[in-house]
Parts: sequence; structure tokens; C-alpha cells
Amino acid sequence: MKHKRLFTFGLILFISGVVLLFQPKVAWLRGVSFPCLLVAVLMLTSALDRAQPLGWRVIEILSGIGLLVGLACLLISDLRRYSMQILATSALAFGISTIYLRATAILGGLISAVGLFLLLPLPLLIFQESPLDRGNPLRPFALPLILTGVLLFSLSSSRKVLVERLALGGIFSGLFFLCQPFWEGFYQVGFQILLSGLVGFITISHR
Repeated sequence: MKHKRLFTFGLILFISGVVLLFQPKVAWLRGVSFPCLLVAVLMLTSALDRAQPLGWRVIEILSGIGLLVGLACLLISDLRRYSMQILATSALAFGISTIYLRATAILGGLISAVGLFLLLPLPLLIFQESPLDRGNPLRPFALPLILTGVLLFSLSSSRKVLVERLALGGIFSGLFFLCQPFWEGFYQVGFQILLSGLVGFITISHR
């Protein structure tokens, strides 16, 4: 009875989050949808019985599709505003439900590495003549990828100590970038790195 009630509340919260995410008029409601979707995923997965693998496989398949949809939204400028919520929610659900832990950990690490590469100013050395004087046009792609990769990696990796160290490294690096007074480029990426480190540390601490 308790699990049924938890599943019902989680489903209602998930539907509410989807409605808030895709409503076209009020931008801040899309921000409200983010915690709604994440909490809904946690409630839905907590309500499932590990002895019944069918439900877990359904979540794994749907969240895998969600990851592909989120990546597609990230690449389409008109849909990019939905990508963060879709990717993070799908990554959380996939990381909790998947049985392919090693492959998921590798995929998460690769996605995080791509996001960090796009976040830091290094790509501008390739795409722009004067990278230090201009903004990073690739940065909008970075944070959704980093958070997605961090969630996948921290939920599926068997090396918990390594995940904790990487997360703490992200936290300290983010704080350093935020506090250093020398270059605005690193200051701008400090928050994203700090947030990603916190997400990884919280996830691995409660796994």
C-alpha cells in the first residue's frame, strides 16, 4: 500500500513536471519543473520492487529514449531550453535502473569529458582567432552534458572512492575558478564546475 501511494504521488508529480516544462508562456515555471521531475523519478523508482525486473526494464528503456531526445533538443536551438531537464531526469532514471553498470559508467565519463571540453576556453583556440577576447559559443552545450555524465557515472561506477575524489576535485576547482581575480573566462565556468561536483558528491554519498 505504501509503495502504491508513493508510485501514485510520483506519477502525478512527474506529469506535473512535464506540463510545467513544456508550457510555452512562463519561463520560470520550466525551472520549477526541474526539481519536480527529479523528485518524481526518485519516488517512482523507490516504489518499484527489485524482485520485479519488468518495471525496471521499462524505466531503463524509456530513460534511454529520454537521453536521446535530450541530446536532440540540445542540438536544436529552438528546443535547447528543454534539454537540461530532459537529460538530467533521464540520466537519473537510467543510472538507477540500468543493469549495464560498466558501460554506463564509461558513457558517463565520456559525456562529462566532452562537456568539460566545451565548457573550458580551450575549444576557442580552434574556432576563433582571438579566443580570450570573446565569449564561448559552445558553453550552452556544456552544463547539460556535464550534469548528465556526472549522474550516469556516479550512479553506475563501482569505484566509489574515485567518484568522491573527482567530485571533491570539481568542488574545489569550481571554488577556485569563482574566487580567482585574474581571468573572467575561468570565473564564468566556476559555477558550472562547482555545481557538477556537488551533484556528483551528493549522488555518490546517497547511493
